[in-house]
Amino acid sequence: MLTAAQRKAITALHRKKGRAEQGKFVVEGPKLVGELLESDLALETIVCTSEWRDAPRAAHLPMVTVPVSVLARVSALETPHQVLAVARIPDPV
Repeated sequence: MLTAAQRKAITALHRKKGRAEQGKFVVEGPKLVGELLESDLALETIVCTSEWRDAPRAAHLPMVTVPVSVLARVSALETPHQVLAVARIPDPV
């Protein structure tokens, strides 16, 4: 379950100021999260529904299973997907 502080931190990442302050960003949707899992970027956490979690994907990563109603509260989308991920913004090269 997501705590109130975690929900607030994730929703802050939908704004440029929040991303700059935390050094993180949010990716939403199974396709984009799948691409993120294949990349070299550092994932902080995955917030998903139980349907998405049951599929064998990234069991070694920290996952938080939530109901769709909670996912809708932290999503920036009008119709939320089954998963979103929080990742660190890479340092500029």
